[in-house]
Amino acid sequence: MAGQTFLDDRQVVNRATLEVIAAQANTQLSVILPEFNSELDVPLRLHASFPTPDANLRIRASVTTTGDGGQKSMPPLGNSIITWPNSSINFQLGTTTGGTFTPNTGAGTITLPSSTIGFYIRAGLTLLPSGVVSVEFSAQSSTLVGLANAGTLFNSTGLPLGWIDLQAVTATTYKTANSASNIIENAPGGVPAIHRFEIATSSPASTQNFAYPNVFLSPAGAGNATTFAGAIALLPATGGVIVLMDAITVSTPVSVPHNVTILGRARNATITIATGGGFTVAGQDCTFQDLSFLMTTTASTGLVVSADDFLMWRCTWDSSSASSTNIYVNIMANNTDIEENTFHKVLAPSANTGIEFPSLGYDGNIKDKNIFTT
Repeated sequence: MAGQTFLDDRQVVNRATLEVIAAQANTQLSVILPEFNSELDVPLRLHASFPTPDANLRIRASVTTTGDGGQKSMPPLGNSIITWPNSSINFQLGTTTGGTFTPNTGAGTITLPSSTIGFYIRAGLTLLPSGVVSVEFSAQSSTLVGLANAGTLFNSTGLPLGWIDLQAVTATTYKTANSASNIIENAPGGVPAIHRFEIATSSPASTQNFAYPNVFLSPAGAGNATTFAGAIALLPATGGVIVLMDAITVSTPVSVPHNVTILGRARNATITIATGGGFTVAGQDCTFQDLSFLMTTTASTGLVVSADDFLMWRCTWDSSSASSTNIYVNIMANNTDIEENTFHKVLAPSANTGIEFPSLGYDGNIKDKNIFTT
């Protein structure tokens, strides 16, 4: 047989990764991958069993071992480090393992509410200073959109862990919302049902009752809100992330407040800006990422940035009009970063006029690696 030459990728020399897990150069992947996975694990992580889901919602222990041999834990709660074991809630049987949950009818149980078969409820989980996880259930609703804001389901004296969207199988047994069978899944049909807060050592001060939640925006009704106004209303004053799940038409002005990121879940989730519609970034520290905009009106600019520290990255702007469009984005702020975006049907591509920057009075604005076409 003739000899073959091939690359052996079982060894890696990635200095950034190796520094995180304290491994030597040329460490084999069989060692690298488990250690890197442990580095990514998060204390008190809410999750379903994977790859084979069952009826349990699982809660990771409060202490995890990192790839470099150290440990990471949840922040102090009530001036104490709370120890929580690997635990689970079975939403078919009403049984629990590991830690103690409330409301319960005794050790190893949890009291599940009564609901109409096929209706939805939402459950928020909070770790209390006593070392018990409180589970607060919302009122039932025939739609996910009709459920209470998850922020109302946490005990302000404890540490919010996250929430889960459930659907009644019988009057007192549940599966994750829209699962095909009686199981608990992270994201049935690609739609997240388990929502968790990042509470590792690099996270915000959750003990001060701050959160940085995701709100899923779906005009088709598969998320938490059907309009941008509704999604923004669900966010706390500290901000959060709006994930656009499918196409939407904007025919009224949208004002984006402080510290809000709008993220496109798929590039085919197009935002059509119709007559009367458009976006104004009115708060600082906002981001637009992986969004696709279609302008069907020439009556106004699609996006006006009037607050500092805005980032727009990997977005696409286009027009349904046969005539060219001059301005899609108008910048009237400082420290705006417009990078790696694509602008179609621009009147003067060589002048980059798909974006309008002020000539005087503002500082630190950047546009880089954008594409402009006629």
